[in-house]
Amino acid sequence: MNVPQLRRFCGGFPGATEVLHGEPYNFLVYAVGGRKFAYFKTSAPERWRFSLRVAPDRFVELTDVPGVKPARYRGRFHWVTIIDVQGFPAVYLKELVQWSYRWAIASLSMAQQNAIHSVDHAGGLMAGTETRGTFDDILALAGPDLRPVCEALRRRIASSHKDFVEVVWPRQRIASFGVGPRKMSQHYAYIAVQGAHVNLGFYYGALLADPKQLLEGVGKTLRHIKLRDVASARSAAVANLLRQAIADRKHNAGLPPGRGRSASSS
Repeated sequence: MNVPQLRRFCGGFPGATEVLHGEPYNFLVYAVGGRKFAYFKTSAPERWRFSLRVAPDRFVELTDVPGVKPARYRGRFHWVTIIDVQGFPAVYLKELVQWSYRWAIASLSMAQQNAIHSVDHAGGLMAGTETRGTFDDILALAGPDLRPVCEALRRRIASSHKDFVEVVWPRQRIASFGVGPRKMSQHYAYIAVQGAHVNLGFYYGALLADPKQLLEGVGKTLRHIKLRDVASARSAAVANLLRQAIADRKHNAGLPPGRGRSASSS
């Protein structure tokens, strides 16, 4: 993929903007809702070097690849710089850009996300590029110590919500659960595999009572718990948070407390 092709790809996401910052910065920046997800350097000697945010485990992997290095000033936030995009595998590069875009989307307010997702559901780029999978794909991403944690969390969700809807996005490394298929309005929790732990995330975690102070995160609504063992996944505190989250989304969807929509993996 050459520079013009990559520029078109970055600018083609729903809500994406392309802004050129001249002297002294010399960056061509791609953002969504004001959140950067990629940029080119536009001045010599680094002209057309490309930078984007990646997942922490990918950061470790990529910075060992010749021609890829931690991005200047942003490496501590897991940004990498690809020196020559034309020499980098095109399919992998697209996957990395998609991940960075989705990360930027997730950092926006709910109102901004809903506005952008309305474009997505109408047939935007994200709808055509995201491949859904099964929970086995999530287990395959987890190491042997974390697979039992993932399985215990899924069993906990199933015991708390018989009719849960499950949607798996392997590229995002998450399995998402809700009372219906719509991620940002009907889903209440997700399981995300990280390098040394599993995140149990709550889309509306800021609304939950958390007497054990397990929840982490400072965004408007999203919160998560880091879990490293089965005992933690099976704890009463985790079960309590899940029950609250499920009840909240059922109430929001106008569903009775004991029911959800029929389960689906698609």
